Amino acid sequence: MDCFDILILVLGIVTGVILFALGLPFYKIVIYFVTIMFSVGMPIAIIFGIAKWIKNYDEEK
Repeated sequence: MDCFDILILVLGIVTGVILFALGLPFYKIVIYFVTIMFSVGMPIAIIFGIAKWIKNYDEEK
């Protein structure tokens, strides 16, 4: 597992536990979870993707 995979997994688990602990209805938990993962997870994925691309590009040279 890459560092990115572990980071997203931990982010998802922590987000889910916090939303569940708030006692929200299931549909709100799903909506908030998806919103948080897109707003936080996507920039992280883009940053790690660009970093991995740069690393691979440097190794090929």
